[in-house]
Amino acid sequence: MPRRRIRLTGAPEAPLRAALTALRPGLRVPEDFPPEVREEAARAAKNPFALDLDTADFV
Repeated sequence: MPRRRIRLTGAPEAPLRAALTALRPGLRVPEDFPPEVREEAARAAKNPFALDLDTADFV
């Protein structure tokens, strides 16, 4: 199913931002990613074509 990315640029007290912020605790959405996830993302961003894939993933 396609997803649309939304970037909120309004003030912190804007109704949509406030509603989404209120949803975070109930959905247990973390405020940030763990350090190891951020490090891996940084490595992948530097070389997006050096994926470590097992060919069994495509069978």
